[in-house]
Amino acid sequence: MCYILPMTLKDFKEMINQTIFCAKSRLIEERRSRKEEVYLEKSRGNLLIAASDNRRLGYAILFAGNDFPDFDGVIVSADIIKKIAKRKRDAVPLSISLAGKEVNFNIGSACISTPTLTSKFPQFHRNPQDFPRLFPLSFTLDRLSLLEALKIVSVVIELWCPAVNLDLSSGTLTLFAGSDEASAEIDIPCDYSGEKAELTFNARFFTEIIENVGTESVCIRFDEQNFTAAILPAPEQDYYYFLAQRKRG
Repeated sequence: MCYILPMTLKDFKEMINQTIFCAKSRLIEERRSRKEEVYLEKSRGNLLIAASDNRRLGYAILFAGNDFPDFDGVIVSADIIKKIAKRKRDAVPLSISLAGKEVNFNIGSACISTPTLTSKFPQFHRNPQDFPRLFPLSFTLDRLSLLEALKIVSVVIELWCPAVNLDLSSGTLTLFAGSDEASAEIDIPCDYSGEKAELTFNARFFTEIIENVGTESVCIRFDEQNFTAAILPAPEQDYYYFLAQRKRG
């Protein structure tokens, strides 16, 4: 059976650019690089694309209309998605068709085919309306101020332990990084009003996500009992990120 989703190449490239960096492979314990994979799904009129390296996950959604059947999630190699992102002529129509175990990306008169993969993609929360329940604690702050603070503390971040600590108190986020040899700390105003809380992230992963948020402000939602935090553009857009925390110390 063949499902067709009409859009322009520009639409799809925007979704790719918001998510693909989250699939960047990294060295794992067995000294092998993880394959880079992308998840595609059409549900309730929306096309969804997601990418993950099992520590962070980004997804974007695009309304593709209700005239075309939904399809369950399929996983494809990120390499093919990167090739599509490099193509020019943004205004040409693009459609995605599923036929058996093949996914066809029809770009104007060209067609790029790739087999679906049998990997298991990480589960993730898709509905932003559920975020306040799943991540009841939150704070919002200026994105550029956060990036500047991350730049300042990055000079003392150890390569063998690339962690940045976020300490929250009423109205203030304190970023801290370093070791006994050298450390850096900086305060940033934020709208947090809860009890004191602590978050710790991989500094590079956290910075890359914040760099890819396209709004003036960024919202970080969390639950002290949950290992994962949600990072959202503020105001809300059609893309979202999740980032696993590191153990502090």
